[in-house]
Amino acid sequence: MLIVEDESIIAHDIQQILREFGYDAYAIATTAEEALARASERRPDIAIVDIRIKGKLDGIKTAQLLKERFRVPIVYLSAHADDATLERATQMGPYGYLVKPVKPAELRSTIEVALQRHRMDTSESS
Repeated sequence: MLIVEDESIIAHDIQQILREFGYDAYAIATTAEEALARASERRPDIAIVDIRIKGKLDGIKTAQLLKERFRVPIVYLSAHADDATLERATQMGPYGYLVKPVKPAELRSTIEVALQRHRMDTSESS
């Protein structure tokens, strides 16, 4: 799993929670460029992407590129659940949307549902 989050404490907390649940949360990226580089080194089975990250590209554009280039399912992460942000994020067809602060149980259930949905989507398109 790839975590795209520019707040180090939050990123490492999510990584630790995912590892405790047995997931391979192998990389944290803080910018779009770093996320794309990590995904090209090793294609993640899912990407958890904060909507607002530092750099030229925001998390929504980063997620779009990850989905297009690597066919990675996306789960958004955000402290912002306002209507405009939610509408822009959902236009890309994410597999989930988590609002900070993330509770471990919500993280796990969202990841499980996203992975299952992605498996179903890819088996239908094959």
